[in-house]
Amino acid sequence: MESRSVRVGTWNVEYAAGEEKNAARLERLLAADCDVLVLTETNDALALPAPYVAVSSDQRPTAAAGGRWVTIWSRLPARQLATNDPVRTAAAELAGAIVVYGTVLPWHTDPGPTPADAAPAPNWSEFMRVTALQGAEWRALRDRNPDSLFIVAGDLNQSLGAQHYYGTQAGRQLLRDCLMQAGLTCLTDGEHLPQGLLRHPLIDHICAAAPAGEVIEGEDWVGWEGAREGTSRLSDHSGVAVTLRSTPGESLHPGGSETMSITIAGKRVPDPFERLAAYASRYSSTLIRYDLAGQDEPFTLSRDEVRRTRKIASRISDRERDWFVERGQTAPWTQVEADADLGDADPEQEGGLYDRADALYQHFRSEAPRNVNMAKISKVLHLKRPALVPLLDSHLEREYRSLARQAARRYPARGYSRLYWAAIRDDLLLNRDSIAAMRSRFAKDDREAVRRLSQLTDLRVLDILTW
Repeated sequence: MESRSVRVGTWNVEYAAGEEKNAARLERLLAADCDVLVLTETNDALALPAPYVAVSSDQRPTAAAGGRWVTIWSRLPARQLATNDPVRTAAAELAGAIVVYGTVLPWHTDPGPTPADAAPAPNWSEFMRVTALQGAEWRALRDRNPDSLFIVAGDLNQSLGAQHYYGTQAGRQLLRDCLMQAGLTCLTDGEHLPQGLLRHPLIDHICAAAPAGEVIEGEDWVGWEGAREGTSRLSDHSGVAVTLRSTPGESLHPGGSETMSITIAGKRVPDPFERLAAYASRYSSTLIRYDLAGQDEPFTLSRDEVRRTRKIASRISDRERDWFVERGQTAPWTQVEADADLGDADPEQEGGLYDRADALYQHFRSEAPRNVNMAKISKVLHLKRPALVPLLDSHLEREYRSLARQAARRYPARGYSRLYWAAIRDDLLLNRDSIAAMRSRFAKDDREAVRRLSQLTDLRVLDILTW
């Protein structure tokens, strides 16, 4: 099998305003001699000549006519691919089995979709939200195109080197985790970019994953400043180009041990496999008697099932147990499948799984006695719908409080000040591949207690790692 290569560049062109400046920008771009150029914060006025063809994100709502977050210019024939956020991102399938995803990740004060009259979002909160969602999309694109060279490029708004320039430690870690989980190598981080190429570390990056059975390498880096002494500024960002070469070798495709990285509530979890194994050994009876004891019947609630929640410190009294059983007789169990998964509960979908799950929760919450709180209800409902209902106790509430407020701002029609399920769902989608990789190891472990972990839902695995 022969190696194959493609030359890729990216540059944030600061709105691509001004005819003379665009002529200078075009000169620099053409000098890089790229097969693919991912331009961000761009405008249709900055157009590359034939044989380049353009694949663009939608018009930016707040920009001048022709203003776009992303345009992918390709010398290779290109076909546009749909993305989950067609305003902020663009994707294309190129001739030669190449898939390119261009993006601008949020900056520190990016308000996102927050309504104008809402309180300002905390700095970097939108970055943490969007990066997790895009990371899931990168993995999905990679999985759908295993024999393609996969490229993610654009303004990622984090410097990824030993020298800090822009971003946060948590943001960099989340971005690295998302790249790793998609099998992507950043060819413009501090490890790969030649020293002295630019004055400052890049926040615009080119990341790539080789096709199955191959490895990715970078060569022939070129960088240019957005402004040079004695000339007008063309951009507040530097540009960069690199030749990507894929050669036969062992591919780091998601699913191997290298993807066992877990991020919860914006924080990386150290040694997740060992932490879970320790839990399984220490709390073996909890797994046996609460998680894995099965259900009497998925559409009813028994006294024994409520009693089992005491294994996870529900502190449900006998009187409260009787109330749960009585209330459960009229609960809308049949509206929520026994194997329903929180990952499938899209908060934006009216009348979907999220609404039905919320109705089941509210059936208990709306008529709850004084001491039957969110934690007690969650521990009962998790036992009945273990892939859907988070174990939302006071600890999890503290961990996700800020992200739950952000989630509520994203879905204002729901009328909540905090949406914990939506925030936890983001992490569930982010960590799917890593949990799958760990589950494979659990099933093969020599210890019986650890093997039990392979039977837990992804949601329960995340809950254990939150502690």
